[in-house]
Amino acid sequence: MAEQLTQEEIDSILKNIEMGENDDIDTISIIRDATESLARPKSITLLAMIKRLEWARKNESFENIREARKAVHEAAFNNWLAKKKISRSDYYLLMNRELVKRGYLPRFRNY
Repeated sequence: MAEQLTQEEIDSILKNIEMGENDDIDTISIIRDATESLARPKSITLLAMIKRLEWARKNESFENIREARKAVHEAAFNNWLAKKKISRSDYYLLMNRELVKRGYLPRFRNY
C-alpha cells in the first residue's frame, strides 16, 4: 500500500529536490550526466526516467516498476526518433511498408 503524505511533507520534499538535498532522488547527478554528454532535452528526460526506474526498483511495487520501465522505453524511443530526425508517424509508415514488402499485413496504426 502506498504511503499517504501530508501537504507539508510534499512541500518539504519538493523544496529539497529544488535545492538538490534529497537523498532518494539524485537530481544533481541527472543534471551532471546530461551536461557531460551534451544531451538534448529528450536525453535529459531519458536520464530522469532511468533514475525513476532505479528508485522504483528499490522502493516501489511491481506495478510502479513496470510503469517506470515503460516510461524508460518510451523516452528512449523518442530520443532515438529525434536522433534519426523522423517522426513517429514516419516510422510507422516505414515499418508498414517493410512489412508489406516481406509479405506481412501492416501492423502499425498511423497516429
